Amino acid sequence: MDAISPFALNAVVILTITRDGRTFRTKAKVVDSLNAMGMGLMFTATEPEQVRVLESCLNEGTGGTLVEPDPPAPAVPTFAAPAEIASGADQELRDIVREMIVLLNRKSIVGDGEAMAMMRKISK
Repeated sequence: MDAISPFALNAVVILTITRDGRTFRTKAKVVDSLNAMGMGLMFTATEPEQVRVLESCLNEGTGGTLVEPDPPAPAVPTFAAPAEIASGADQELRDIVREMIVLLNRKSIVGDGEAMAMMRKISK
């Protein structure tokens, strides 16, 4: 995101983008920040309907087709502490992969649609 005064690295933000009367809103974290240049944002909590709004806006500009997200998996309760530890390690790996996807997208190695699809997969 272009910005003369970007937010600090690791700042948590709520991103709102409005286009043609539609609004996309999500929580994000600053994963890259360079003064007078801008910042890289990683979506951290995006509601499924918001993903559809974003995909629709992106696809209109590229002539692409809308890809319906997979239905959410049923919640599985965790009861033991080892599962919580594994979950923390799993979340750390997901964060690393998200940062890699953002970087690959910024360098135009991975397109926007591909990046969104990968983000959805690791958010499950």
